[in-house]
Amino acid sequence: MIRGENEAMNKSSVNDQSSAVNKLLTKDNARLKKENDSLKEQITSYKCVMSDLNLKVKGLENEKNSLVTVIKIIQNDQEQQQASWNVVNNRTKTTEGRNTSAHNPVGTKNVKAKESVQQKNQYTALSISDVDDSESDSNNVSDNRSDDITATQVPKQDQRHERNRHSKKDSQKVKEANIPKNTKHNRPTVAILGDSMLKHLNPRKIQHGLDHKVTIKTFPGAGVDEMIHYVRPTLQKKPNHVVLHVGTNDLQTKSPVTLITAISRLGETITQEGNGTELTLSEVITRNDNANLADKVNVFNKKLDELCTEHNWGLIKHDNITKIHLNNYGLHLNQRGTSTLAGNVKQFLKNQVFD
Repeated sequence: MIRGENEAMNKSSVNDQSSAVNKLLTKDNARLKKENDSLKEQITSYKCVMSDLNLKVKGLENEKNSLVTVIKIIQNDQEQQQASWNVVNNRTKTTEGRNTSAHNPVGTKNVKAKESVQQKNQYTALSISDVDDSESDSNNVSDNRSDDITATQVPKQDQRHERNRHSKKDSQKVKEANIPKNTKHNRPTVAILGDSMLKHLNPRKIQHGLDHKVTIKTFPGAGVDEMIHYVRPTLQKKPNHVVLHVGTNDLQTKSPVTLITAISRLGETITQEGNGTELTLSEVITRNDNANLADKVNVFNKKLDELCTEHNWGLIKHDNITKIHLNNYGLHLNQRGTSTLAGNVKQFLKNQVFD
């Protein structure tokens, strides 16, 4: 009996101890779960912070790259202006040197002739002996004059040629002054900006026969987001018209709807900061490297037409450019395609009347 009671007591004590241990373990498990949950929340928050920081870093890098590009563009423009000023200064110096060298010999000989004439017979009373001397002096004077005339005949011919040359220059200046303003310095300027699809266009050939001065700037690989920074140096020069060709590089990552929204913002920025600058958008050219992207091009061009109609912007269509105008890679234009693109741009500008 006693043994049975002892065994029962031992069992009860063991049960009590095990239950107490289970309670402690349960509490510790619950505490650890709470700590695990809090750690998970902290990790999630840290991930969000890291993603935000990464986005900010990328944004700062993009802004840095755009600023570097803008600085390079401004430096190139300043170097070109400095080079043109140096050429003008050199030309003016050479013309001044030629004019002085052409005029100085004639002037010095004439001065000597005048001095030789004025030195003779200065307010002296004549006597009998002086008469002979005066006659000889007069003969000498006439001889000196004849010598001076023969000496100055050749410079006079040079002087005539110089006068004729100056008269021709003056007549040219008069003609240039009579040229209408629209055909000289005050003619409208058209700035064509875009991606690498424009890299083979020749601005001189496009502006030939037009009353507009045409400039072309290409930014290979640029999308609509980068173009916001690229257009600002051009807008500072206050062009009358901006033609924008962008979207080829964006269709790989953006949908046509998203791209249209971005181009709308870019167009509004150009018209606002341009202060009267007119805007024309250029259709994205078809491509043959990816069937899905080719379908996106068609959808995008339709929405671009609607956007230009809504904002009263110009639109250059390229529906006459097909697969035969593309190179072997199916993206960029071949020589025939470049000629067709230039013809589309020139035909559009020919039909425009700018203020």
